[in-house]
Amino acid sequence: YKRQTKDSIESKSLAITQIVEHPSLDEIRRGILDELADQGYTEGENLNINFQSAQGNLATAGQIAKQFAGDLPDSIVAISTPSAQSVVASTNSIPVIYTAISDPLGARLIDENNVPTQDNVTGLSSQLPIEPPLDLIQQIAPDAKTIGYVYSPGEANSVSVLNQLKKAAPARGLSILEVAANRPTDVAMATRSLDGRADIILSLIHI
Repeated sequence: YKRQTKDSIESKSLAITQIVEHPSLDEIRRGILDELADQGYTEGENLNINFQSAQGNLATAGQIAKQFAGDLPDSIVAISTPSAQSVVASTNSIPVIYTAISDPLGARLIDENNVPTQDNVTGLSSQLPIEPPLDLIQQIAPDAKTIGYVYSPGEANSVSVLNQLKKAAPARGLSILEVAANRPTDVAMATRSLDGRADIILSLIHI
């Protein structure tokens, strides 16, 4: 294998979208760019990057996806479920790479056989087993019986995690008290509503 020099590498364009700027998502983006640099692709030299954040707004995620589809970059990286769903709905020809997806099956990015639902799509799931957080809760709060959980009804990953919790909790003698937060601004109020009703509040990142 002979490593290519930067002069021999054809310039490429890459569009990156993520639902919100968050340390964990930002690190994923940074890791992608670092790996591209290791392969000889450097932003500003032979790599043109168009990064757009939806700032937590699903409608904005859809607008970004449509813009990217019209721009025709060489490929699109979608970080988080809402961003991936929006991009996949906007193009069936531009290569799409998704990441930070807790439940690609629930998000309809793959089918039951782990095959992408579109030929131009591939990616990586960040789904983790639900049992370790429940085991930890019982270690640090052995008397806890009711777990409060705030979720987003309109977000596939959030609903998927809730269903996993409700399935796994009874075997441990636990119950899940879920409270819906339809918008980011509703999270604080939903969390406060659990005061006095739940023994412990579980917060999981599901994107």
